[in-house]
Amino acid sequence: MMKIGEKFDGYTIIKYLNNGGMSSVWLVEKEGIDYALKVCEKSEPEFIKRFNREFRLMQNLNHKNVLKAFSKGEIDGKPYIVVEKGECSLKDAVENGLTTKQKFNLVLQVCEGLSYIHNNGETHRDIKPENILIVDGIAKIADFGIGRFIERDTTTLTTTTERYSSWGYMAPEILEDGAFRDCGISIDIYALGSLAYYVFSDGSLPAFFSYKQVAADIYPVLAKCRENEVSERFATVDEV
Repeated sequence: MMKIGEKFDGYTIIKYLNNGGMSSVWLVEKEGIDYALKVCEKSEPEFIKRFNREFRLMQNLNHKNVLKAFSKGEIDGKPYIVVEKGECSLKDAVENGLTTKQKFNLVLQVCEGLSYIHNNGETHRDIKPENILIVDGIAKIADFGIGRFIERDTTTLTTTTERYSSWGYMAPEILEDGAFRDCGISIDIYALGSLAYYVFSDGSLPAFFSYKQVAADIYPVLAKCRENEVSERFATVDEV
């Protein structure tokens, strides 16, 4: 059992932050710098493989709009990864209120990060406001728990039972049997449109997507991201 004040690998456990389902998250400190410690709380081999894949996905990326992963190890017999600590999520920022300039700034930063992820051969597959962390005003894409390498991953880690957790961010084709395993960047673009809708509508849920909630010049862009047919969406984030 992890305890406040416990030290390991040069890190000191400061406090418990939250539980993300597969992982618990703790605030840790090393040499005066705060980090977030993610500990895998599942013992099943499949979950451990996914947890390890998350670290590999993050280590493959180096961009200001993608959360950094620093180290990987084991504590109390459980694998952990150490990542940048966010100040708040994009969801929190929207709930606290954003100016129009701030909305554009943060959404465009998410676009920059997601474009980089795709151009480096990865998909995230869980883009939503809760998975965007703000660090010193910079939006960083986090939580690669169900992400994948487009060319390198085997299907054993991407089963037909995996599903998005948030209604409204889930592209319709994901509901088809086996589609989640095979989906490419198009599902990230759908989710990006939903995320931008949430931001520009001041927190309206994308499950109830409506032209009445956003400015008329923004709506067509978001709607094209969220087209039911993959061929009718933007092909890349750069187009968005």
